[in-house]
Amino acid sequence: MWTSHPDDNTPWIQVDLGQEMIVTGMLTQGIQTASRYCVEEFKVKTGLLETSLYYLPDNDGIGEKTFIVNCADTPDAAVMSEFHSRPGAQFVRIEPTKCYKSYNPDETKTLCVLRFEVLGC
Repeated sequence: MWTSHPDDNTPWIQVDLGQEMIVTGMLTQGIQTASRYCVEEFKVKTGLLETSLYYLPDNDGIGEKTFIVNCADTPDAAVMSEFHSRPGAQFVRIEPTKCYKSYNPDETKTLCVLRFEVLGC
């Protein structure tokens, strides 16, 4: 499980697959505790070099694809996000753009909490 730092305004997590692989999608999950945490929206960058990563394109191939997850009812359910472009990549970076937290008066900041699996072959 990954959790962003409370003061990080641009959180991300990156995976090194160790070699080039065809990346076909991702399973993401939040977590249910006293509060519910989930990454509601995120973008993905991929590439062969860590210093040269590119956003996955949207379905029209024009802009950057934003993946949207419904977290309100079941934040800990696994959600499949399929990559239509199926890039060859060694590095996969997840950049949350919107994080969900149910109300808990003891917590003052919203954290991005994520469990994930990168899918590919």
